[in-house]
Amino acid sequence: MKVAVTLLLALIVEVFFIALIRRVVYLDGYWLARGGVAFIVFYILVVGVKNSGWSWRTGDWRRVRVKALGVWACWFVLLAYTAFLSSVLNEGQSLDFLQDFLFLLPVFLLLMPFYLYWADGNSDQSEDGYFVLGEVLLRRRRWLWSEQRAFVLGWVVKIFFIPIMYSGLFMSFSFLISYEWKFYPESLVKGIFLFGLTFDLLIATLGYILSSRLMKTEILSTEPTLLGWFVCLICYPPFLSVFKLVREQADNILWYDWLNPEQALYWLWLFLVVFSWAGYWFSNACFGLRFSNLTWRGLVSWGPYAVMKHPSYVFKNFYWWISTVPFIGVEFGLDMLRNFLALTFVSGVYYLRAKTEERHLQAFSEYRAYSEALKVSGLCSRLLNFRKRSLEV
Repeated sequence: MKVAVTLLLALIVEVFFIALIRRVVYLDGYWLARGGVAFIVFYILVVGVKNSGWSWRTGDWRRVRVKALGVWACWFVLLAYTAFLSSVLNEGQSLDFLQDFLFLLPVFLLLMPFYLYWADGNSDQSEDGYFVLGEVLLRRRRWLWSEQRAFVLGWVVKIFFIPIMYSGLFMSFSFLISYEWKFYPESLVKGIFLFGLTFDLLIATLGYILSSRLMKTEILSTEPTLLGWFVCLICYPPFLSVFKLVREQADNILWYDWLNPEQALYWLWLFLVVFSWAGYWFSNACFGLRFSNLTWRGLVSWGPYAVMKHPSYVFKNFYWWISTVPFIGVEFGLDMLRNFLALTFVSGVYYLRAKTEERHLQAFSEYRAYSEALKVSGLCSRLLNFRKRSLEV
């Protein structure tokens, strides 16, 4: 909760501060966006380390050298994958992450040994995944998939999502600080959407980048099934193009093409759209720095998660259905059927994501207890009990 509120306030202050500066002197939005994102990441890192409760303790430089080799190997794969996305698959937005990472690489290389030395001294697991990987690369140890599985899968998740989330955050933040706010409904709604999208991507980006035992946000377990990985990754680049093709509607009409401000229904629909955005963003914000796909990083049971298991999926799918209004713009027949089937496919994918996640998380006693509690106090249970009482009366 504290992390989400801190990030929200930091983003508000930064956007307001940048807007004031740009009224006085012209500054390139490209660099302002980069500086803004870097400042928030650095600020949260400092706050997180300060609140971690760790102190300076002596590490072992011999272990640190081996761990550094493991870290370099992971960074190399991350850079190679991002270069592959941008050059071979033409996923241009990932280029932002690649350029920024290479620009800051000398600083990372300079600071990393000191960070690893500190972390090694505060860790009760001296031979962690980085150490084992380093020893494998030095040919001091045999590669055993059973030994490295959790570490490798955790890094596969980070390698896949960090370039996507970071580049999306940079793009969204660039639009936000350049946006001209005007006090009429459509402009305000668009501005709020940009702000909420930036906040959501900020949560996601920090969740992946700051996954660390030092911050108490480490990945504890990763999705073990191919189906779980498939239904998740199809929702993100580079596989998103296939997903978009299947979910494409037979018409291009959205809800605001169907209604106009003179109609009362327009304002009700607008409220539902904003409500779906806000619910989705709030659901993701509940994770704080533990946000991540395909992983278990600890139980989240507050906010909307106190009454349902997958509120972010519920709100996201609700938005798609009310935004695309599949029953408008087409005649009753095959086109309307296509619209409904396309959205049903989208909802079906997220249903499978929810079920594979639940199957994975059932391995943890906290989640099992949480699931049992929702059977009594969850939103669906409450609605069913209310209906039963109404029928009895």
